[in-house]
Amino acid sequence: QVTIKREVHSPKMANPKVISSPLFLGGLIKCGQCGSGMTLMTGKSGQYRYYKCTSQKHKSKYLCDTPNIPMEKLDNDVRERLAKRVFTPKRVRNMLTRLKKHVNAQDQGEKARIAELQSVLKKLDAALENLYEAIEEGAIELDETLRARVQKLKAKREETLIQISGIKRRQMLPINTITNPQVDAFCTALQRRFKEPDSEFGKGYLRFLVDEVRVEGNHATMRGSHRALAEVISILDPENPAASVPTTIHDWRARKDS
Repeated sequence: QVTIKREVHSPKMANPKVISSPLFLGGLIKCGQCGSGMTLMTGKSGQYRYYKCTSQKHKSKYLCDTPNIPMEKLDNDVRERLAKRVFTPKRVRNMLTRLKKHVNAQDQGEKARIAELQSVLKKLDAALENLYEAIEEGAIELDETLRARVQKLKAKREETLIQISGIKRRQMLPINTITNPQVDAFCTALQRRFKEPDSEFGKGYLRFLVDEVRVEGNHATMRGSHRALAEVISILDPENPAASVPTTIHDWRARKDS
């Protein structure tokens, strides 16, 4: 049985190893018992293909007793559930509605946070400027202690800029510009392509919409991002959805919001 759990998460920068994997679930599948990744194994000269927990493969079979999982069966189960239960127009619209409410609820708090970070940035800039002026005027000597102080301030400034940038990107999420034709075209294209085992289109979108597939016994849970869903749909051309597979997703460092 495969169940779907759409979590309210921030999208990640897609791992190049995941994107380049020839497997449908390559880089996404995790062992539900020990949390390790699962990798492709073959038997009888490649006649059988299955997923195996890497802790069993590289460490010890006694660390985890998760049985091998037939690759084709799991891949087909995941495709079927995604097409028939997750990426339907009604459910996708519900996901986007929940995301919109979440984003709106965060709006005031994020504005206040930006103001706070901008105040911190202003103080850091002033501190650096004062140090540079003192050095130029010969008031203080640029020794190792001072170099370390300057580097610490610069690192803090960079971290603050990253935080501000992340919040601003979240605020720019095009949730309000997504149209019903885009949602319909997105769902139709995915439902069709997920039925094709060798579809690069389906695999490409899976990489950006699903963070992991965790398998334990006969149960698999897929975790994904509402924000990634909105990001992907917003760039989709309803007339040619197959040409809109993204090559990257913005990297929001924290994973505490949607």
